[in-house]
Amino acid sequence: MSTKIKLIQTIKSPDNDPIEIVERKGLGHPDTLADGIAESISIEFSKFTLKKYGAILNHWVDKVLITGAQGEIDFGKGVLRSKIQIYIFGKMSKSFAGENIDIKPICKKAIINFLSEALPTLNLERDVQINFTQNDYSKNPYWMNPRNLGDLPNRTDPRSNDSSVSIAYWPLSKMERLVLEIEKYFYDFKLRPRFRYIGQDIKILLVRNDWKVDITLCVPFIANDCPSEAFYLRKMSEIKFGLINKTESFLGSKYKTHIDINNADKMPKLKRTKRKGYYMLVSGSSLDDGEVGVVGRGNPATGVISSYRIHSVEAPYGKNPVYHAGKVYHYLSQKIARKVSNLYNANTTVIIASKMGDKIINPANIIIEINKKFDKQKVKELVLDVLRGSDWAREIITSRYFIPKPGGADNYGGT
Repeated sequence: MSTKIKLIQTIKSPDNDPIEIVERKGLGHPDTLADGIAESISIEFSKFTLKKYGAILNHWVDKVLITGAQGEIDFGKGVLRSKIQIYIFGKMSKSFAGENIDIKPICKKAIINFLSEALPTLNLERDVQINFTQNDYSKNPYWMNPRNLGDLPNRTDPRSNDSSVSIAYWPLSKMERLVLEIEKYFYDFKLRPRFRYIGQDIKILLVRNDWKVDITLCVPFIANDCPSEAFYLRKMSEIKFGLINKTESFLGSKYKTHIDINNADKMPKLKRTKRKGYYMLVSGSSLDDGEVGVVGRGNPATGVISSYRIHSVEAPYGKNPVYHAGKVYHYLSQKIARKVSNLYNANTTVIIASKMGDKIINPANIIIEINKKFDKQKVKELVLDVLRGSDWAREIITSRYFIPKPGGADNYGGT
């Protein structure tokens, strides 16, 4: 079966739509952390097995769950009274050619490396517990525990593990870029936290109604570095002033912008004597207040949650980079979207709809919308070149393409 490529010329451009709604869950959001943990494990396991056995062994850890702790939090004081729990579900190969693979240190290394960057104030040894629940069951006894490379048919002939839809677009709209730039405001040029007293669970919701832009942020303070209510309010005012300047500079004078930060602060004080109503945390994530994170509930592969955009609910994090359609086609569709967009300076949307068993390089259907005139033959050749000329598994692993980073440096910084 040959790939059906449908090319459509459209006038669509999100910048011209009357309404946009864009959301970003920051690096410290529990859902983003779950995504990052799952992807980090997949990368670490892929690198380990590729180096030792010459192939990426079968695995999928895209069902990570992270549950929060009980924090005792007040001005100048933040302590976790229970541990953050990380549950690693899914399947991982536990042997090759009769040699056992100890997956626990591989997973632990990946988790520690990611969380130490995502939540630099979190005490990983004291405040985090990792629970391993993976299995290696398969109706094919050699699928998860291969005797040799011959038991890994996807190594040489990768085929889609599922029927799924992956969607990418390029470029990002002005509002989508703004949301990412707002998160970047809280980090330096090396993507390290810019403010010691600010945590990483920064959530941004932007609503544009024609030329009016309403932005709401949740910005956590680190309790141990926030000594008083006066400090909190003073720093909040400084941050808001800085964000207003950044936003107005980014958008220009034709937009009217309104920014709210930590809206719960406006709730009636109810004679509060402690930090009630103020957004303060221990580690910088709302996990400190008992929140929960799950893979796939955070930012999609595009890096932003755009409600008015066509999108897929498929999450790439933790999936096998060799043949899991929900990961490979997210990567390849983004690669195609960027190349077509750059070729024609056009807004481009790419949809890849695969069927289980398709050759990865030959998905059942590809639909591409471009808002400029284009050469059909040239676009089709470009698509086929990407599909058949990419070493996607190695590219995803070496570039750490889907690892969350501040300001979306994760998703559109590569190919």
